[in-house]
Amino acid sequence: MFCLVACGKSGAPTALADDQIGDALTKAFEKSPAATKSLIQEVIALFVKKEYMGASGVITAVLGQPTLTELQRATATMTQMNLNEKMRTAVAKGDDAAAEVQKIQMLTK
Repeated sequence: MFCLVACGKSGAPTALADDQIGDALTKAFEKSPAATKSLIQEVIALFVKKEYMGASGVITAVLGQPTLTELQRATATMTQMNLNEKMRTAVAKGDDAAAEVQKIQMLTK
C-alpha cells in the first residue's frame, strides 16, 4: 500500500481498482479514531453492495476531515476517483439519480 501511494507521487494519482478498495482503506485508516473508522467501514460496505452514490457521499465526508494523514488522504482520493468513474458510467447509461448527484458534486466544489 505504501508504494501504491508513495510511488504515485511523481505523477497524478490513479483510481484504486475495485478489488483494492477494501484492503487499502482498512489499512490506511487502521489507526484512525473510531468515528472515522466507522465511516470507512460504511464506505466499504456500500461499495460491496454497489451503492456507489452512497459510498461517494461518505468518502467525501471523510475527505473533509482536516486531520487526515497524507496516506489516508491519498487512499480516500483514489477511492473517490474510482467512485467518480462509476458515477460517470451510470450517467452515460442514463441513470438520472447519478446525474443529479454528479450535478450536486460539481456545484459544491
